[in-house]
Amino acid sequence: MEDLVLMTRPDHDDTTFYLHRWCKDTVEIADSLGKLLADLKGRRANRKEFESILNSKTPTILLLHGHGTESSLCGHQNEVILDIKNSHLLKSKIVYAVSCKTAKTLGYHVVKEGIAKAFI
Repeated sequence: MEDLVLMTRPDHDDTTFYLHRWCKDTVEIADSLGKLLADLKGRRANRKEFESILNSKTPTILLLHGHGTESSLCGHQNEVILDIKNSHLLKSKIVYAVSCKTAKTLGYHVVKEGIAKAFI
């Protein structure tokens, strides 16, 4: 069974627009290689869809983009999609987050507690 990659790409302000566009090549390459990619772009970068994929599809790698705080990562319109409350969903995942400050508390927590394999 091939590994699934989950990517979040909100697109609601200058910063998230940049991240959204910056990841476009990654999406195109994954598609051309036939790789499984759950691309939560724009409005789909919300907590409900994020948690749904983590609960049903079990991706192994998460490429998360958006605004953040020390204890949360945001999706579309700055909706918190990842925080301590749902961090258990990162069990055995490799997380690459392009988000200000998120690694300080949230990333440290999920690695220290043995939840995620890595939080970069």
